[in-house]
Amino acid sequence: MLIIGPKVVSVVDGNETTGLTASDLQEMGFDVVFYAVSAIFTAVKAVGDTLEELKRTGTPKRRKSDMVSYAEFSGVVDLPFHQNWADRFGG
Repeated sequence: MLIIGPKVVSVVDGNETTGLTASDLQEMGFDVVFYAVSAIFTAVKAVGDTLEELKRTGTPKRRKSDMVSYAEFSGVVDLPFHQNWADRFGG
């Protein structure tokens, strides 16, 4: 049976697909590659590291270089949009 359409693979950190590079996957004929949990796994580790630092020292300030600033975060989540929405709709 011939299936027409893009070949898709999901790379999950911790299984055998992690060892494949983008070039490897392209050579294998994949058109789309999902790294569905890589960012989540990274975020969970970072949160744990920051909470451990807070527990150990009482402040997360030594982790500052691993964090975005408040201004950067506001830009990522488009805080002005949400503030405007809350002002308009009483949220």
